[in-house]
Amino acid sequence: MFNSPDRSRWTHFGRVSQLAAALLIQLAAACGGDTGSRDQDASSDDPRKMLTESDFGGLDSTGIGLILPWSGNKVSKDPDPDAEPVPLTAVATETHAEYDRMVFTFENRIPTGYRLAFVAEGGGGCDGTEPVEGGSAHLAVEFDRAFSNEAGEPLVEDRDRRTRFPALLGATQVCDDGNKVRWLLATRTETEFRIFEMVTKPRLVLDLRHP
Repeated sequence: MFNSPDRSRWTHFGRVSQLAAALLIQLAAACGGDTGSRDQDASSDDPRKMLTESDFGGLDSTGIGLILPWSGNKVSKDPDPDAEPVPLTAVATETHAEYDRMVFTFENRIPTGYRLAFVAEGGGGCDGTEPVEGGSAHLAVEFDRAFSNEAGEPLVEDRDRRTRFPALLGATQVCDDGNKVRWLLATRTETEFRIFEMVTKPRLVLDLRHP
């Protein structure tokens, strides 16, 4: 379930979560999945048809399980406390004509819970209170029920990278402890972002719109 704990700050998040739910229903229907109950207001059209090849940026559109549209608001997906933690095995950064992209690859499935939000101050460490450097803004990406090490050895290479892309200046893994993995993205400004959940080769794809 998507939710927004801080409704005073993220006033438009309810609309975003409804759009995400509608798009998830549409994708399931387009793939022949059983959605249980269907939103009566959701279109029967496949939302992937509204995207261009530039939007996909090399992604296989048939492998998309969820599209969360462009927004600058906080995203929060509740974790399943009984779910087995999953390893984050790779993180990739790339730039495209209108957006920069980060791809978080997991071994078995995407974690049941994750959060994305721009942070006002600090943002470093597992609790988000440690100071950070670089960038005019910072987007925190946090995965619950996830880990990124094996017996203390990191699974992801280059956990502190500098990209100098139009939107994304750099990305640093600031936490891998207690079944929580947290990355902090340095950006030029608080820009809009969107999310694709890929069901084939489990990945969470995060796009940052160019300023």
